[in-house]
Amino acid sequence: MANPSPLHEGTIDDDASGQPNSDDSARWHSDLKRLPIGKVLIDHLGAMAYAYQDKDNRRYDCSIADCTQHLRAFIRAWSLNPNAFALPDNPPKYIAIVNLSGKRAMLTTNKPYLFVDLVGLHGLFPAGGEGCGVASALKAMVTHCDKTPGMSLLLVYSMPFQVGIEHLHWDVRTIQRFKDGRVVDGQLCYNAVQSARGNPPYHATPTAFHEAPELSETLTCIAQHMQNHYVAQNIDVCANDDDEYNSQAEEGNAANTRNAAQETLKEICTRLQMERKALQKQHGQEIDSVVEKWSKKLHDTRIMQSEAYKRERELEGELRTRLMVCEEKAQANLQLADAANARLEELQSELHHKELLWAEERNEHIEKCTKLEQRIATYVKRVAELNDTHTRVVDSVNASALKRANDAEQRYTEARREEAKARRDR
Repeated sequence: MANPSPLHEGTIDDDASGQPNSDDSARWHSDLKRLPIGKVLIDHLGAMAYAYQDKDNRRYDCSIADCTQHLRAFIRAWSLNPNAFALPDNPPKYIAIVNLSGKRAMLTTNKPYLFVDLVGLHGLFPAGGEGCGVASALKAMVTHCDKTPGMSLLLVYSMPFQVGIEHLHWDVRTIQRFKDGRVVDGQLCYNAVQSARGNPPYHATPTAFHEAPELSETLTCIAQHMQNHYVAQNIDVCANDDDEYNSQAEEGNAANTRNAAQETLKEICTRLQMERKALQKQHGQEIDSVVEKWSKKLHDTRIMQSEAYKRERELEGELRTRLMVCEEKAQANLQLADAANARLEELQSELHHKELLWAEERNEHIEKCTKLEQRIATYVKRVAELNDTHTRVVDSVNASALKRANDAEQRYTEARREEAKARRDR
């Protein structure tokens, strides 16, 4: 590791000032790499550091949700742009979006070996039964993809950091992009759940058909965010290639991204210029038509205004006469309104007086009802007491009768015994 492990802080390697001894720490970590368990520890610490730095990694608690979101976002981004994620115009046969213990990447290849390694390994650990048939299912999908021009296989594979193998989830499906931007997937699908059940690949409805229209903008934002963090990396390298190939591939992917963006911008600029010229021509024709139309209307309007001015003077005289009549009527109406207001005040006063009387009567009724409730409660209490007394008397009578019956039976029994004894004595 380039950086010392955070586990060494505060140990005996600290100097007198409390700072770690970097030389000794680096030497210790270098020696640690020589041990097999040391390599395991260093890989674990590197994965831990990556998980802490990768904020997006901590958003996913479920590998199934991780795969589903990657699938939906990839399909949306690819439908909007054929060169999304720096994919070439001729898409590769196999595209994999992987989450390997928190480290995410998009890998492309024209050979099925990556899918065989990732998905085929799952067949060695079946969830139950005699096995999942992963190898045969994957072989059928690869054969179908090879026979169909323009079709690719998409693998979304998620195993979040520090989760068990039982939480691994993957989904393999056919996918194809057409010239009109449609992305059709699901002619053949296969995933970890179907593998665990021992089912063969199945046909599914394309993912785009299930997207709700109201979530279209949200899904587009998620796809854009995914494009900002993923660049397709081709892993078809030869055995003699060195690290320089990887850097060249990354530079090539970045160049492809820039070229695709430039081509898109050029197309947009050309389209906007053509639309601008067409709009200018259309606006010129519309302006000429509007000027001619409104010039004629203005001439007609001036003639109408002169006639209207004469008519306006005549109407003004009539309106003045009608205004005087209306003022006289308004004065009479004001007098009637004053009389009505006075009458209204009288009625309001009378209503207030009646409301006071009704309130007094209501209070009297309430008081009577309260007294009646108290009397009823007293009667109920008395009835309950009488019921208790009656119950006690009945119980006492029953007890006395039972006692007398028992005494009579006992006397009868003693008499029979004495009679029997007398017979024996005779």
